[in-house]
Amino acid sequence: MSKFRLLGAAASLLIAGGLGVPAAFAQTTPTYPGGTASTAPVATSSTAPGATSSTAAASTSSSSASLQQQLNFCVASGATAVPSMTLNYPGNNTDVVLQAGMSGIAATDTTSAGFYVFDANNQTHPVETVNLGNNHAPGFGTAVQFAYSSATPGPLTIRPFNSSPNQVCFTVTPLQLPSGVTAVTLTGATGTVPAGTTGAIGTGSASTTGPAPAGSSGISVSGSKMASIGQVLNFCLPANTSTAPAITFSYPGNSSDIVLQSSLSGTGLNSTNKSAAGFSVFDAANSTKPAEIATAANDEFGGNPNLIEFAYGSANIGQVQIRPFNATNSDVCFSVTPLQLPSGVSAINLS
Repeated sequence: MSKFRLLGAAASLLIAGGLGVPAAFAQTTPTYPGGTASTAPVATSSTAPGATSSTAAASTSSSSASLQQQLNFCVASGATAVPSMTLNYPGNNTDVVLQAGMSGIAATDTTSAGFYVFDANNQTHPVETVNLGNNHAPGFGTAVQFAYSSATPGPLTIRPFNSSPNQVCFTVTPLQLPSGVTAVTLTGATGTVPAGTTGAIGTGSASTTGPAPAGSSGISVSGSKMASIGQVLNFCLPANTSTAPAITFSYPGNSSDIVLQSSLSGTGLNSTNKSAAGFSVFDAANSTKPAEIATAANDEFGGNPNLIEFAYGSANIGQVQIRPFNATNSDVCFSVTPLQLPSGVSAINLS
């Protein structure tokens, strides 16, 4: 029987109890290379899925990401000159929540890559260290998620690190921003794009995961029809769509997971119809009736009603089709990002 893991509810939990509760960084005593440990006076730490560290992959001055957009960069092994993610924190105890997927590091290496977090009261020693050991997202392989809040106004700097033997590449997505903050900025990105890297990973720039331009006349697809880890498929479906493109791949039947995240946007979406748009999943053993249906009602992620995340894994070998649907009364736009792919699968296709 297929296993279909619904990750939204579990993945949204923070140590503080959930994304809806301000989750400050715990007053721990982290070790920082080149300095002594220090304890933050006003900020504390919490867990959430998805971030890691890296050195920027392509020469660029700066880029930024708003909610559900991405910052993509790579950090060389042992790099000391690394990019930083920055924002001007208002000091009002509202959360910034970041998710980061990373590639190039083993899931068993829980401390070699991650982020150091500095705030206005802790500018030379990190208030907290984020890594797989402290902030791993259960069921998400090499991904972390973390939140910061405090009563301290001023610059917040999130600096990646990589002491592993390999280059590590990161895809960082803001899931929540403090009130009054519209984006996270990536600065100081320098380096070289890793060999064989294409698309979003290693570009050192922000790639939008927002809606593709919606048209009222039919299905609209924007950009590439193929996506590897950290890349995005953008498309829109008109109201009450009965036929739609399908996301497909050949599944190896080895019970390894595919994990997909998708934002949904449209005026017809609201809190009363969370099941009206989403995805039906078909596999070799369930070709006429879906093995599972993913919607915001079941798979809401990070406390965001317009973001869902879900996983598929089974012993069934063969074609998997993930078909979007829209039963609302207006266009709905989808932005789908693979966070994890089954072993032997390099990309998903939109057909």
